[in-house]
Amino acid sequence: GQGPATDADTQAAIERGIAEGRSGDLDGARRTFRDIVNRNPNAGAAWVNLGVLAERTGDLKEAEASYRRAAQCTPAPPESWDFLARLLVRTKRASEAEALVRGAAQQQPTDLGARNALTWVLLETGRLPEAEAEAKKILKADEQNVRAMQLLAGLEGTGRLVGLEGGG
Repeated sequence: GQGPATDADTQAAIERGIAEGRSGDLDGARRTFRDIVNRNPNAGAAWVNLGVLAERTGDLKEAEASYRRAAQCTPAPPESWDFLARLLVRTKRASEAEALVRGAAQQQPTDLGARNALTWVLLETGRLPEAEAEAKKILKADEQNVRAMQLLAGLEGTGRLVGLEGGG
């Protein structure tokens, strides 16, 4: 067998898998990402890509399992929380999505990926003042956080004056 994968090996394999997926070779991409996680179970980007491939082929159960696994990696790829939250909201499980990302954000306050996903869920469920407050907390921690800026811009794009509408 091969020795342990280095970060450089893993990154090169991830790029190869992405290229296979983009060229339409979904089976090849899936094999590449499976091989990566078999050698390096903490390769969050490979788990995210397995989730994306599963979602593209309609296997939402597998997609969810892959996104959940990505979110458990150290560090978790920030997008793992977004993809998981979006899948849960899309499958009519918004309250589960909120509880999951809120719990992750509380456990790991420095994990801005989970906090951004929470902001997105709040925005999607129409809780604009809470979404705005969460986005501002993220920007206080990281004033260059592009995702939080996008979410705040989305709030402003709702045409509502955040903070003036009623609750609920």
